[in-house]
Amino acid sequence: MKNFYILIYFLFSSYFILANPERGQWTQYIYTDGISSNYVFDIEKDEQNRIWVGTQNGVTLIDGEKIFKFNSDHGLPASDILQVKSYQEEIYVVASNKGIYKFENGYFKKSKIVQGNQIYTMEKVGENFFVSTNLENVVFNGDDVSFMGNGFPNSKVVDAFLYQGKEWYVTSEKIIESTQNGFSTKKFNFPNKRTKIQAFLIDGDERYIGTDKGLFIQKNYNDQIKLIDNVNVLCISKSKMGSILIGAKKGVYYVKDGQLNEYVLGGGIHKANIKSPVRDIEVISSNEIWISTFGMGIYLQDPGTFKSYTIDDGLNSKGMIYDIDVFDNQLFVASKNGLFIYRDHKIINHFTIKDGLPSNTILDLEIDSRGDIWLATANGISKYSNSKFKNFTRNDGLPAKLITTVHIDKNDENIVWFGSENSGLTCYRDNKFVTYSMKDGLPSNTIRDIIQFNEGEIFIACYNSGLSKFNGQTFELFDKGLDDKRVVKLEIGWDNKIWLATESAGIGIFENDIFTMVKDSDGLAHNEMFTLYFDGVRMWAGTFGGGVSCFTDGSWITMRESDGLNSNTIGAISSTKEGKIVFGGDNGLSILSIDNSKFQLNVDRILTPQSDFTYNADINISGIINDRFFINLNPIIYNPTKAKIGYRTRILTKEKDKVEGWSDVNFSSQISFIPKEIGDYVLEIQAVENRIRFSNIVTIPFDIRRIWYIDPKTAIPFWGGLFLLIGFSVVTYLNYLKKSKEAQNLRDNEIKRKDAEMEEAREFQQGLLPTEMPKSDKFEMIGFQKTATEVGGDFFDFMQKDDGSWIAICGDATGHGLTSGNVVSITKTALSSLVEYNPVPILDSLNKTLLKMNIGLNRMCLNIAHFGKDTIKFSSAGMPPAYFYSAKTGELEEVMVGALPLGSFKDALHMEQEIIFKDKGDIFIMMSDGLPEAENSNNEMVGYDRTEEKIRSLVDKDVKDIKDGLVELCNNWLDIGSELKDDMTFVIIKKK
Repeated sequence: MKNFYILIYFLFSSYFILANPERGQWTQYIYTDGISSNYVFDIEKDEQNRIWVGTQNGVTLIDGEKIFKFNSDHGLPASDILQVKSYQEEIYVVASNKGIYKFENGYFKKSKIVQGNQIYTMEKVGENFFVSTNLENVVFNGDDVSFMGNGFPNSKVVDAFLYQGKEWYVTSEKIIESTQNGFSTKKFNFPNKRTKIQAFLIDGDERYIGTDKGLFIQKNYNDQIKLIDNVNVLCISKSKMGSILIGAKKGVYYVKDGQLNEYVLGGGIHKANIKSPVRDIEVISSNEIWISTFGMGIYLQDPGTFKSYTIDDGLNSKGMIYDIDVFDNQLFVASKNGLFIYRDHKIINHFTIKDGLPSNTILDLEIDSRGDIWLATANGISKYSNSKFKNFTRNDGLPAKLITTVHIDKNDENIVWFGSENSGLTCYRDNKFVTYSMKDGLPSNTIRDIIQFNEGEIFIACYNSGLSKFNGQTFELFDKGLDDKRVVKLEIGWDNKIWLATESAGIGIFENDIFTMVKDSDGLAHNEMFTLYFDGVRMWAGTFGGGVSCFTDGSWITMRESDGLNSNTIGAISSTKEGKIVFGGDNGLSILSIDNSKFQLNVDRILTPQSDFTYNADINISGIINDRFFINLNPIIYNPTKAKIGYRTRILTKEKDKVEGWSDVNFSSQISFIPKEIGDYVLEIQAVENRIRFSNIVTIPFDIRRIWYIDPKTAIPFWGGLFLLIGFSVVTYLNYLKKSKEAQNLRDNEIKRKDAEMEEAREFQQGLLPTEMPKSDKFEMIGFQKTATEVGGDFFDFMQKDDGSWIAICGDATGHGLTSGNVVSITKTALSSLVEYNPVPILDSLNKTLLKMNIGLNRMCLNIAHFGKDTIKFSSAGMPPAYFYSAKTGELEEVMVGALPLGSFKDALHMEQEIIFKDKGDIFIMMSDGLPEAENSNNEMVGYDRTEEKIRSLVDKDVKDIKDGLVELCNNWLDIGSELKDDMTFVIIKKK
């Protein structure tokens, strides 16, 4: 059995020996994500933190979240982009067999740095730019180009770099090293004479030579080279954590203990094996590595921010991790499956009941200065000392089996305090247990946590009661302001304030005997709390299901599984001496290395009420109170898990030299700023990445003033001038009123005169209409007119001829008012002198008469109907259709005889239509356009369809009722707010 455990331990240990040294998170960018091609040659990060990618199909720029593609439309040749380099804030690219191109103002232009078009390598070496071509090896300093001299061989250089103050150049056969006198050359003796060097790296005394026939190492300068593996090496890099990374024809590898191992991105269930050629590995920082592949796009790996350890790594916690403590560079992990000890990136020990623990469920642990470990378990207390467990149970004086928390007294390490479930607070002193319960004044017998100040006062998390203070004699309860009395964890934070975690109401901060609550509405990840931890700088809060929140520099920042955390339920948090934060959840451990470097925050544009412009740090933005300014932000940060980027703001008032606190973190990349006071402001904006990383602070100056008409500088002259103007205007107005009254009297008199003339004209026109309707044995006849103004332009008339027949007339002069009334008078006079019986000759005569009268643009529209014994002869000039109803057939017919209005043309042609009109009940109706074109308040007309429908409904009525029905249609249509705009006239004849 002993040998079996030794074997198990060896397997766990060997996993970490052979495991990937760079774990963490990763993501892949391919063509469908926006890059130019999946076939990538080179990656470069410029001084503005932008990523440039050289591909088989142009250049890709990744600017934070934005991706831009450049190709032949932007000046690049149709050629492979083999290298991309940033030098003196300029971007240069090598196009296969096409030379070097420089990026300027959104386009690439051919550079004249070198003469040759075939570029072998282009690298920054020290302060200079080295270029090797088919014609020359040159150095460019940004202005001038000079040739390599002092014995530099005329060779094809495939790589160049600076190491420990020396320049190194690599050809396919040898290594060139700079010396005081020039250059020295060394050639390696490879087993295969045709071996070509393709990559070279120096790491201390070791030199790694990558060739097409394998990876070699030279331990010291004069040692023989040794083959590590026969892979085809395309590039070599070194990570910030010290690992040697190999880009090969079939993937990525790393060197460990003299062996080549496959480099697997990620860890746990998230893994990626690269099988394509890897031409470049760009190590930016400990948490940013870019890998270019020829066929699988590019990979971004963050190996340093989060490292997680789960069951695959030998950490089988079988559920929640309840506590973590750090001692002597080791992590002690209390779990549902015993005690784990972690050191040097691996689990070195795992203790369970088989090793002497009273229970595998360990809820809390504390370590004293001697390294002795006290464990609170589900079956009593255990002390681990000198590689042995000593257990305490009820038989030893413990009040209960289930011990929830343990605390070693700060003033005397020989005193240990325990909390239990339903059995109160227990003190272990001089090998004896003393228990305090509710009968001793303890507010609750269920204790979840114990903390102690340096002065000796003990504070207790009393579940269902609140916070209790114990001075050694009495207990004092504090619960004022506490929204949830189910307290599960205590921690001492800034200024010795007590922070406590509640089961479902977030965090309570205890100050001046009262609690201030912090909840999800304040930025906390979740209100259901599990644990708290203060690392001396930041307060950490582990939740049930919401991840972990960190309160730092006045803001809450939250991380979850999507950011690399092992679980969204965090039961334990601690920190190492190096400042790494350790999280224990229900799926293992996560170790966070906080990156304190600043990432770049840029302002794209600023929108003001007056303009939209590109941000410039030298611009002072002017505005007034309550103006709204919109600031569009672009953080340049690369994180494989797409961790959230939030933004916070604060105001610095120059005049008052006052700085406001940071606002809550907002996740919109557009900041809205509304100034509420006048003065000179500086708006400070900072981006926050939720893995506890901050950007630079962007400052935007504002000059905020009052609205001009209340600003003293402009208001006094404005309002003074305005008052003078008002005074002058009042005097002028009074004079105006006097003269206006005199003028008004003159106008009133003139209006009375014109009204009198208009009334005379109206009476004259009305006199032209029949005073009473004609009577006949054969017909019922009626005429009707309603004018839109005082003097109408419509008229109707009935004339009986000597033979007993009747002529009915319905007319409409264009327009209305006095002018149209004159045209009607002329027409009426002319008609009275005519002796013709038929309508057509009558219209011809009227047309000639009106043309002789020179009536200008005025015209006369006219219907004439001659009623004989059994027929109607009907003609029309410019009028709407007439309507004939046949009593015999029961059909209503629209009668339309077209012609131009009278007075239009000398030779106007008039037509005639004969209608059978002999049956009793036959009806003939003529009308002007006043009714069909009457408009309501919605500008909707009655229309001819609605008019015809109304006539159809009235055919069984007498002529008076028909007339009244049509008038009613018009009145109903003209709702409130509308009036008749044109004269309305009807002539209705019905056969008796």
